[in-house]
Amino acid sequence: MRLTGKVRIEVVGEGGVRVAHAANHVVAVGRQIMAAQLIAPLQNPVVGIRFGTSDAATTDGMTGLVQPAGGLFQTTSEPDPTMHGVRHFRTYVPTSDLNGFTLREAGLVTASGNLFSRVIFPSIEKTSALRLVIQWTITLSND
Repeated sequence: MRLTGKVRIEVVGEGGVRVAHAANHVVAVGRQIMAAQLIAPLQNPVVGIRFGTSDAATTDGMTGLVQPAGGLFQTTSEPDPTMHGVRHFRTYVPTSDLNGFTLREAGLVTASGNLFSRVIFPSIEKTSALRLVIQWTITLSND
């Protein structure tokens, strides 16, 4: 079984919408959590997204972001209605949050506080003029 993910980040401001796409890395802890879900569902679900300022490469042994910024943003989570093994997570960062940070990383975080997966993206200079919309898709496949 293989876990993959992709992230769509919309940066919404006065100048319109800028969109970035990036593939993510499901770390070892994330794969262990997914395996446990097959035995006892919803024991340690993904509950939010955290952001950070590091663009260091993701390693399989990571359990958290390299340089976290701000708190945890709650996500909505739903299975894809047309594709088995696909789950979508979505969160919003309002204009009032994370201002003054240069955001470069984000991670899906579980109820126990562990990193499930991490993505690095082009720098976003977060100001009160910008809000973010994050759409994160995780796919479990047999290939």
